[in-house]
Amino acid sequence: MSNSMNTPEGIASFPWVFEPKTFADGSKKYQLTLLIKKTPGKTMDNDPVIAEIRAKIEAAAAAKWPDAKTRPRGSKLRLPLTDGDIAAEEDTKGLYGAYAGHWALATNETRQPVVVDRQCKAILDRNQVYPGCIVRLHVDFFAYDTDKAKGVSCGLKYVQKRGDGTRLGTSVVASEEQAASVFAEDAVGAGSDDI
Repeated sequence: MSNSMNTPEGIASFPWVFEPKTFADGSKKYQLTLLIKKTPGKTMDNDPVIAEIRAKIEAAAAAKWPDAKTRPRGSKLRLPLTDGDIAAEEDTKGLYGAYAGHWALATNETRQPVVVDRQCKAILDRNQVYPGCIVRLHVDFFAYDTDKAKGVSCGLKYVQKRGDGTRLGTSVVASEEQAASVFAEDAVGAGSDDI
């Protein structure tokens, strides 16, 4: 069984797909969290929309730790698939409100993923992939065992933008015209000698 798959469509959250995010330890990774709408009345154990994802996670863990009796489970195993309702409930900074009612699949990769549109043509305009747009991903699952943690990770290989959605967060993509109006008072009569 292959450890790769195409995900269901979902909402892009925290997309770092054109340049990597730099972490405190200096490491850099491309990443995107995919918000997948929950099936009403279903749990992580029986929601059909994430059944293939759960099977891939279990297969990656079984490949790494073949003995089911000694395989890490529960809080001893970090997983890429989480319950968005929990993130939304525990959110104190206003970053995860959109996670409510969704499963959250965290993906990352050290190499830049291929980013395409519905016709599989490369997306070069970075403004086209934003928090809130609708995407589908091609990912692969693999287990890891380090001194710090054990878990299953989800590698981000391809991103396909499927449509536009409501922008998440408070950031606004501004135009040069908007910037000119914001700084209009400062621009009048200002020159390099004023600096």
